[in-house]
Amino acid sequence: MRRKNYVCAFLDLLGFRTYIGKDLRGAANLIMEYKNVLDLTLMAQNVRAPRTARGSDLSQSPALQNHNLQLKVTSFDYFLPFSDSIFIRSSNPDLFVAQISSFLSKCLTLINKGHEFDETSEHPFQTGVRDAITHKKGRTIAKQVPVFSWPVLFRGGISYGDCHPMKVTSILNGLKESATILAGNAVVEAVQFERRVKGSGPMLMCSKSFYNSLSKEGRKYVEKVRDHYEILWPAFRYYDDGPNSSGDFRHAQTFEELFRPAAIWWNACNHLEYASHYYNLLKLIIRSTLHYYSLDGRSVAAARRHIETRLKEHGLLSKAADLMKKKPEVSL
Repeated sequence: MRRKNYVCAFLDLLGFRTYIGKDLRGAANLIMEYKNVLDLTLMAQNVRAPRTARGSDLSQSPALQNHNLQLKVTSFDYFLPFSDSIFIRSSNPDLFVAQISSFLSKCLTLINKGHEFDETSEHPFQTGVRDAITHKKGRTIAKQVPVFSWPVLFRGGISYGDCHPMKVTSILNGLKESATILAGNAVVEAVQFERRVKGSGPMLMCSKSFYNSLSKEGRKYVEKVRDHYEILWPAFRYYDDGPNSSGDFRHAQTFEELFRPAAIWWNACNHLEYASHYYNLLKLIIRSTLHYYSLDGRSVAAARRHIETRLKEHGLLSKAADLMKKKPEVSL
């Protein structure tokens, strides 16, 4: 009997350990933020659009139906959080590569909905202050401490192979409980891929076995980098309902949702230990955008012009050559 293979992804929440030292509540809120993204996605995918007697969607073109399918998490068989990490299993590689990209993109842009970033601020993550009460030697001391809203960014590894759920015994509040874990060579390989790119920002690396499991369409936004592959997950944020024959840049608003916060974060934090996360996020957004515009008759020249204009407006034009490289330098 042939053993069935599955996709296994391991995601690590970037900066979590560093943020805990600055604001425990803010760091813990990162987990609640991605939980909210998942909850909202699950709620939305259970809402059915009006359909004809033959079952087709009344309101959407086939291209839009496919795009909306990519925004769901229907390919996730298992989604198992553990501390600041997540394991995900899927039996549909093509749909998974689109849906995991959409999930990461929604986590990135969620923070934009909460507050407007001050481009001149040295502390763009600080959203306010709160009262902190401590007791010392019989005295009550009240002081104000900053409140932060950190970006929800993940670095991940993906593999394809043995990945099977197992029921194990755990203890919760002193009571015996059943818990689910994933086990198999794909689990081990996914963790190894994530650990190979430490310090490289929110990259989503995958094995050759996963790449080989994808169709030609599924490989559209996957690039080979040395001896492995990288998913250009921000590219899935873009959508065209038909070919672009005008030769212009039609996604200025979508690009801004991705680019602007990343540029602000880098400018404010480029002297800090975790600055490389934001610089490599900028690189990834730009590479993904240029890759998207290099396909299907779109104008990559128009995309480059728009990106260069935005880099100049954020004082980053001197870094344009590096930020707009086709492929990154990855230390393995």
